[in-house]
This record gives sequence, structure tokens and C-alpha cells, in this order.
Amino acid sequence: MSVKQQFTVRVFKTYRKRLDEELVRRGYDRKLKILKYPSEDHEGYSYIKIYNKNASKERMLLYLKDSCGIQRSLTLGTIEGNYDVTVKENSFNEMVKRIRKEYEAFPGIRTKLL
Repeated sequence: MSVKQQFTVRVFKTYRKRLDEELVRRGYDRKLKILKYPSEDHEGYSYIKIYNKNASKERMLLYLKDSCGIQRSLTLGTIEGNYDVTVKENSFNEMVKRIRKEYEAFPGIRTKLL
């Protein structure tokens, strides 16, 4: 599996239709996963994210576990049932505390991060 899984392009809206047509004409819409959405920061622009057709969070986690020799993992996210630990949206402090609790070398002893 290639490490390069995503490519993002910012496109002005007048070129968006032409680019969409060209992607379809060349068959990229069947070969790749293409997501399109309007830019919130730049009026009149859209983003197009181009992914490997097989790219997913699950596949990337498996790839990372395999390449790093990891047996156990912990996923955190905001959608209940999709992750090992569900946290409230924008609750970064809660996430950090949970990660520290899970991966602390010796419970009760804090180590200084380098």
C-alpha cells in the first residue's frame, strides 16, 4: 500500500465544472475516490480531495499496525460505536487525559516529556 493516499486541490468555481468533466472523461472517477466541497475560507473556491480508491481509516490503521509491529491500538473519536473511546466534540483535554491514562508507563508516576 502506498503511503501517499490523498491529494487536495483548491479550484476556482469557474474551472470546477471543466475539471469535473475531465476527471470523468479520463475515467478517474472510477479509478479514484474523489470528494468535492466548497471552501469555507475562500469564497468562490472549492476543494477536491483525491484518494486511493481503497483508502479508509480502517485500512490505514491496519497498515500502521503492520508496518510498526503494533499489536494493540486505541482509537478516539466523536461518533459513538465507531471508535474504542467516544469523546465530546472539541474536547481535546479529555482526549489527552485518556491517552495519558492508557499509555502511562507506571500508573501514578508522571514522567517528564522530552
